[in-house]
Amino acid sequence: ILISFIIDLIYLGKLRKNEIEIPQNEVLRSTKITAKIMLYPITLLGTLYGFGINGTSIILGTVLVVTVFLVSMCTDVFAYCFGMSFHKGVLASQISPKKSITGTIGGVFGGLVAGAGVLLVCMFALKENPFAVFPLWKTITFFVLAGVFGSAFTQIGDLVASAIKRNVGVKDYGKIFPGHGGMMDRVDGLMFTSTFIFAISTLIFFI
Repeated sequence: ILISFIIDLIYLGKLRKNEIEIPQNEVLRSTKITAKIMLYPITLLGTLYGFGINGTSIILGTVLVVTVFLVSMCTDVFAYCFGMSFHKGVLASQISPKKSITGTIGGVFGGLVAGAGVLLVCMFALKENPFAVFPLWKTITFFVLAGVFGSAFTQIGDLVASAIKRNVGVKDYGKIFPGHGGMMDRVDGLMFTSTFIFAISTLIFFI
């Protein structure tokens, strides 16, 4: 961010020297774009780390991290399957033409499936249920919110990533995963989902 800021200042200095004015929204454009992109790794890694230090046990923190990844992954898979199977209604066509309303609904269903799956595993498959110390209604409320809104935030993250790419005029963030838009496209939804699940887990279980 600091390097981008210095480059922007040099660029603006040259424009001023040549008496060239630029629109207000173009001032420090590179710096603003860099700051937005840096939110991805900082927010994602920060909240994932936070699951281990906000008073959780090792097993509970692990389950919360697994919930983040499963909700995001199931959202993507179900959204893709529902969207390809039905594709009814266009969602945010100017940002991502392939997004559909049926895909969005399928994604939310996928998030609920992921949340329900983790809850059932904790209750019936683990030797020690990490949620046993909390009232059942709190646990159910958490997984419903994590499934529904975690899925919604995953899809919002996808749209934000697409908007950034369109804003800077690139198709993919990289070529590490051909056909998937690069490494950043694999974590765009995770950033929002992890932040949301970290917030609600703290509010429901620890405050």
